[in-house]
Formats: sequence, C-alpha cells, structure tokens
Amino acid sequence: MVSHKFLETYAQLSSAYAAQIEQCLSAMDSAFASLATMAVEEGLTAVRLHAHTLAGSAATFGYAGVGLAAAELEDFLIPLIARGSAPSRSENERLQTLVGRLRLAATHV
Repeated sequence: MVSHKFLETYAQLSSAYAAQIEQCLSAMDSAFASLATMAVEEGLTAVRLHAHTLAGSAATFGYAGVGLAAAELEDFLIPLIARGSAPSRSENERLQTLVGRLRLAATHV
C-alpha cells in the first residue's frame, strides 16, 4: 500500500515538474529564435537537448503525452543534426508541427 506521505510528496514533485516543462518549452523557443544567428547544428542541438530532457522524465511525473511528443521531436532532430545543414522548408514545417504537438500536450499538464 502506498503511504499518504509518498502521495503527498509525489504530488509536490509533479507540480514542480509541470513548471519545468514550461521552462524547457521557453528554452526551446529561445533556441529556435536564435537559429538565425547561430550555427544550425548548435541551435538544433539545444532544442534536441530540451526535448530529450522532457522525453526521458515526463512520464515519471504523470505527463506521458508530453514525453511522447518530446521523444517524437527528438527522433526527428537527430538525423537533421547529423546532416549538419539547415532544414528544408518541409522539414521546418514538420518541426513546427512537432513543437505544436509538444505544446498541445503541455497544455494538458
């Protein structure tokens, strides 16, 4: 049986994690905005790092939808980063779609 103290602590951690989700999304926005002024690989790597963080931890705190959307974004970014060139128009559109899904999942937090 799960103790009341455990459930209380888990609820507090989950609430704190929800704030971290928004921080990661803001950092991703900053990284996307800076793509025009930094190397594409560097900018996309920053976005991937934030997606990776969310993909790996969101489900632990009860945000499975956020984790799945972040994992999908990360999986899309890996070959783009490895290629080392700017995303094509269709790849940019796909990136925006994936980020939109992540934001949508985060609204249900």
